[in-house]
Amino acid sequence: MRPPRPPIPPIPGPMPLAVPGLPVGSVVSFAGAVVPFPGDTGGDPPEHATLLWRQGWLVCDGRELKVSEYPELFAAIGYLYSKTSSGDTFLLPDLRGYFLRGVDSGSGKDPDAGTRKLTNGDTAPGVGSLQDCALQLHEHDYTKPVASPAGAGPTAEAASLVETVTAPTDSVVQEPGSQQPLFTSPAETRPMNIAMYFIIRFTNFVRV
Repeated sequence: MRPPRPPIPPIPGPMPLAVPGLPVGSVVSFAGAVVPFPGDTGGDPPEHATLLWRQGWLVCDGRELKVSEYPELFAAIGYLYSKTSSGDTFLLPDLRGYFLRGVDSGSGKDPDAGTRKLTNGDTAPGVGSLQDCALQLHEHDYTKPVASPAGAGPTAEAASLVETVTAPTDSVVQEPGSQQPLFTSPAETRPMNIAMYFIIRFTNFVRV
């Protein structure tokens, strides 16, 4: 069951500069390093010291935030990524190491959508739900030789390869002409990828 939609708290104090752009709660990839704002020696809380924060963005690392400090973001995502549905704090989505997938919304393109789970453990197929690793059941066919048995006695024919059969593979597939197997991982199945940060917009106001 999804957590109830939270009330929208007031936005604290006047903000220096409003900028148009993506709505609060939008997630995009960021190809740079998360670096301190020039001249800043630290922040309270620490994320305040980054250049991203001053531009209205936070890294999606699952950290806990106060509702009173991030009312716009809380109004957008509420307790969707938290383990509880109440309290004066909420969690950012933790997208470290994840690929993102569009919500199925009844399209049938996510055939296992009914098994997706929210952070609090409830089964729900919508936004913010998690899906574990899986490999679709399948077989790979290949042709292998079958030897005919050798005959008996002094005039018997020697064994020979007389036919082939098609059967599922039972070992690691190798590169053609190579004795080395294709690259595999004992931990996951994955496509070629490049690592970047996922960041979330928490306000439409820029700190200068």
